[in-house]
Amino acid sequence: MHLLFTLKFGWRLWRGQRLQWSLLALGLGCFSALLLLLLQLGPQLRTPLPGWAQPADLVATVHRTDPQGRYRPVSNAELYRLKRQPEVTALAIAQFEGSELRIAEQNIDRTKLMYYSENLPAVLGLKAPFTRPDAGQAQQVYLSHWLWQLLGKPEVQGLDVLVRENDKRYVIAAVLPPALDRFSEKRPGLWLPWEDRFLPYSQMDKGNNLAKGPGPKALAFTENMPDSVGFIQYKAGSDLTKLAQNYDAMSVEWLGLQAFKMLEDKHQADIIPGIELFPEQRADLLQQFWLLCCLTLLCGAVVAINLVFCLIGQLVQRQHEMGMRQVLGARSLQLSRQLALEQLPLWCAAVAIGGLLYWQGAGLLAGLKVYQQYFGSAGVPFDWGYAAIAVLGLTVFLLLCSQLPLLWLLRRARMFRNRQGQRNLLQQRLAWAQQVLQLSFAGLALVLALSLQFQLLQQEKTISRWLPFEELQLRLNPGIQPDAKLQRGEFGVYTPEQVALSVPFTEPEERKLTTTVAGHSLEVFVGSVMVSSNYLQFLGAELLAGDTATDGDSIVINQTLADRLLEPGQTYADLPGTTLSYMVPFSVQTQIRGVIHNLPHRGVAAASIPIMYSQLKPNGFMPYSNLTLTTAPALVDEVTTALEDWADRQGQDLDISYRGTLATQLEQMNEPYWIFARISLLLAGVISLLAALSLYYQLKTQLLLEQSLLATKLAVGATVPGLISRLCGHQLGLLLFSVPVCALLLWGLSPWLSGKLGAPVFQHSAVLPALVIMLALVLLATALPALRLLQKPIALLLQGRAT
Repeated sequence: MHLLFTLKFGWRLWRGQRLQWSLLALGLGCFSALLLLLLQLGPQLRTPLPGWAQPADLVATVHRTDPQGRYRPVSNAELYRLKRQPEVTALAIAQFEGSELRIAEQNIDRTKLMYYSENLPAVLGLKAPFTRPDAGQAQQVYLSHWLWQLLGKPEVQGLDVLVRENDKRYVIAAVLPPALDRFSEKRPGLWLPWEDRFLPYSQMDKGNNLAKGPGPKALAFTENMPDSVGFIQYKAGSDLTKLAQNYDAMSVEWLGLQAFKMLEDKHQADIIPGIELFPEQRADLLQQFWLLCCLTLLCGAVVAINLVFCLIGQLVQRQHEMGMRQVLGARSLQLSRQLALEQLPLWCAAVAIGGLLYWQGAGLLAGLKVYQQYFGSAGVPFDWGYAAIAVLGLTVFLLLCSQLPLLWLLRRARMFRNRQGQRNLLQQRLAWAQQVLQLSFAGLALVLALSLQFQLLQQEKTISRWLPFEELQLRLNPGIQPDAKLQRGEFGVYTPEQVALSVPFTEPEERKLTTTVAGHSLEVFVGSVMVSSNYLQFLGAELLAGDTATDGDSIVINQTLADRLLEPGQTYADLPGTTLSYMVPFSVQTQIRGVIHNLPHRGVAAASIPIMYSQLKPNGFMPYSNLTLTTAPALVDEVTTALEDWADRQGQDLDISYRGTLATQLEQMNEPYWIFARISLLLAGVISLLAALSLYYQLKTQLLLEQSLLATKLAVGATVPGLISRLCGHQLGLLLFSVPVCALLLWGLSPWLSGKLGAPVFQHSAVLPALVIMLALVLLATALPALRLLQKPIALLLQGRAT
C-alpha cells in the first residue's frame, strides 16, 4: 500500500509539469536507445566473431592498410613471416581467385574461388560439414549454399565441377551452411584445396614439370600477389599492436620471379582481434560508432542536468515537507527510497520510449548498404544480455540523478534556509553554471547537427549533377583488347559525345607513383582510372590546366594529386609535361597532360584522394574481361541492343549489369551520412528543447521564491515589461557566457570527430542559425513564465503564493 501511494504521489508531482515530464522521458528514451545501440555494436566492432565460428583459441585476422587507410588483401609471402613470430601458434590462409565453372550441366560465369589452407577450419572453429583429413588424404571441395541454390539445388552425391581456370575437375563433398555465404564480401562459390593454388598459372612457365613444383612465374603470381587473408591463433596475453609492428619490420622473402611482387614499402599490417572478413565496412561503422558516442554523451549530459535541477526545484518547493519528516523521525534512507520510487513512472516511460526508438532505429540502419554488408540481411544482432545492461545503466543513471539533489538538500540548516524564499550565493552560482553548461551543450549539438545538414544539402546538390550518366557493367568472355575506336570512345553508330568507356567510376585501382618535387623524391599511392580519351570531357570534368583527353603516353591528374606535385611558386599550368612513373607492378614512364577538378570517386562525403586517369589501351598480359560503358539514361535500351549485336559478331559471351546512374551510386555511398545527419538533427532538437524547458522551470521557481519581492516592486511603480526586459537581459547574458564555452568545446571536439568520421563536421555557416535558434528559445523560456506569474502582482502579494 505504501508503495502504491508513493507511485501515485510521484505521478501527481510530475502531472503538473506534463510538458517537462514528456520531454525528460523522451530525452531519457533517446539516451537509453543510443546506449543500447552502442552496447550492441561495440563488441561486434571490437572483437568481431561471426555466429558460425567457434574457435578454440584466441584468433586474429591479418589484412594490410594502404596509404589512404583502405584495407587490402595480403600476399602469401608476407603472411609466411607470421610463422616466425613467437606469439603465433598457427597460421591459416584463404586465397581468392576467379574462374568460370561447369557444374550440373550449367556454365557459371566468373565466380570467386577460395583456396583454403588445410588448418583453416580448425583455426576458425568451423564445424560440420568440415572434417579433418587423415594423413595423405586430399582436402575436400565444398560448394557454397548460394551457388547451390543458383544451380537449382541439384543432388550433391556424385556432383562434380570443372574449374576452367586450372582445367581440373573436382568432386563436391558437401554444401556449406547458408551462414558461410558471407565469407568476406567476395562470397566464394567454391572452396578448393590449398595445394591446387598454383594450377591457374602453371602454363606461364613453358617446359616446367609441375610434378617437381611450380615454375618461377607461377610461384611469383601465386605467392607474391595480394590475393589472401590470413588468420592466426596467438598466445594469451600477446600484444597485437606490438605483433603487427614486429611483423611489419621483418623482411619479406619474395618467391619465384622477383619482378612480380607486392609493393612493400608504403602499406602496413593490420591485425584485428577476432574474425574480421569485412574490414572496410568495419572502418565505416567505427566512424559512425564514434559519432553515436558523441551524441550519446551530449544527450546524457543535457538530460542529467535537466533532471537534477528539475528535482532540485521540486525539493525546494517540498523543503518544508522534507524538513518536518526529518523532525518526526524519518531517516535519510527512507527519504532517498521514496524519491527513487517517485521516479518509477519516468523510468517506465523511458524504457518504453527507448525500446521503441531502438526498434525503429535498428530497422532504419538495417536498410543501409554498409550494415547489410557487415551484418547480413538480419541487421544488427540483438543480445538480451546487452539489453539488460542498458536497462541497468538507465536505472543507475536515473538513481544518481534523483539522489544527488536529495543528498545536497537533506541537511536541516540548508532545508530551512530558503523558507523566506531567498537563495544563497552558492545556489545562485550553481544555477548559473548549470544554465551556461546547458546552453553550451545545446549550442554545440545544434552547430554539429546544422553543419551536417548544410553539408548534406551541398552533397545532394553535387549528387544531382551526376543524374545524366548511367553505367553498364560489361562482362566479356573471352575478353577483348580495345581497338583505336574504343579508345576514342566510339562504339558502332554512337559518337564520343554519347558513350564513354572506363573502369567503374567508384572503384579506382591502386598505383604507386614516383617523381621528384623540389629536389626531393616523392612516392605516393594514387587511385588509377583507365578511361577512353573522351571520358573526362563526357563527364563534364572542370579543366584546371592542359587537356582532358588522355592518350597512350600521358595521364590526366586531379587537383588533389596536383597539389602534392606543385613546387613552391608553381601553378597548375606548370604541371603539364612533367614526367612521372608508376608501378603496374613494373615501372611505367608517363607525362602529365592535364589537371582537372576533383571528381567524387569515393563519394561526395569523403575527402578526395589523388587520382590519375590513363588511356584504356591493350596490354600484353590478358584481354579485358570487364569494362564499364557510361551513357545517358535515355540511350540505355538502344546501347544494350547494340552491345548484344556486337558481342554476337565478335564471338563474345556478354553479360550486362546495370549499375544505375552515377547519382544513384553516390546516393548509396552517402546513405550512412544521410541517416546520421537526420539522427543528429533529432537529438539536437531534443537537447535544445530540454535546455529551454530547464530555463523555463528554473525561472518559474525563482519567481515563485521571489514573488513577494516582485509584487512589492510592481506595487511601488515598476512595470511588467520593465521587469521582463531585465529578466531577458539576465538570461541573454547567460547565453553570451555560453558562447565561448561552446566554442571551446567545439574547438576540442571538432578535430577529433572529423578524424573519426574522415570528413569535416564543422561548417561556419551553421553558427548563425544555431545562435538564432538558441536566442529564440532563451527569450521564449524567459518571457512565458514571467508573463504568467506577473499578471496579478497585488494578488500575489496578498496571497503570498503563485496562482
